[in-house]
Amino acid sequence: QQRQQWNHRLIMATSLSYMSYYIALLATSIIMKDSGFSATDISSTAIIGGLAAIPFIYLVSHASDVFGRKAVWMVCNATGMIALIILATAKSLASFWLVAFLIRFLSSGSRSIGSAWATDICQRRHGLALDYSNIPSQALELMTRNSSKVFSQEKALALISATPWVGGILGYLTFGSASQISNADTILLLAALIPLLSICLVLPIKHSTLTSVRGAS
Repeated sequence: QQRQQWNHRLIMATSLSYMSYYIALLATSIIMKDSGFSATDISSTAIIGGLAAIPFIYLVSHASDVFGRKAVWMVCNATGMIALIILATAKSLASFWLVAFLIRFLSSGSRSIGSAWATDICQRRHGLALDYSNIPSQALELMTRNSSKVFSQEKALALISATPWVGGILGYLTFGSASQISNADTILLLAALIPLLSICLVLPIKHSTLTSVRGAS
């Protein structure tokens, strides 16, 4: 089933996005500590990221409704890739603040778009968005029952909600293990390829169906 493949791709892509985000978080603290920055400087990056997250989540959600999930997903992951490259060469406090600011686009995209996109995919049939208001209740119940055997919306959302944990484990484990055999700069430059892989995974997914519904109404 095409929808099932799309959901699997989206779940893997979201996990990779979170993996990149957590690599950046861990690497920022370690690099700043090794460079002699104070605890206040290190904590200031978390403050910058936290402040940025507040408007970003809303802005990314709204942008994905207007421009489509895939387009905004690609922008968020591209921004995360840029943040990892900057982090690999960061020296000043301002550069670490910039990384903390940019990396929030990546996490906001994963948080805001993932669940909405999974819902879109689960409501899609034969490449078209459904208008459930005109479907008889018995037919809708039968469609829902048959759809759940393939990839239900509840299952998709449950798996999407687990991606931050999966991405966090993979990110911390990857950076921690790789730092034993390589320097942080090299690891981060290689990690910058992870958001690119996330983008490649979602490319075959069609545009969101909710936008289509609004456009048709």
